[in-house]
Amino acid sequence: MRGDASKVRGDASKVRGDASKLQGDASKLQGDASKLQGDASKVQGDASKVQGNIKKLKSSQCDGRG
Repeated sequence: MRGDASKVRGDASKVRGDASKLQGDASKLQGDASKLQGDASKVQGDASKVQGNIKKLKSSQCDGRG
């Protein structure tokens, strides 16, 4: 009987450890998602900058100054 109780306690500890690990994994994934969002924003900003440069080039060519 005592052996069963300690086995159950051990199983409960293992489950708690697994839950903690999963929580840690979830936090890591959330951090990764935030980083990716930041990267996406940066790429969008870069794209806007490039678009602005293209417009500038086009307008300078139209003026005959290009």
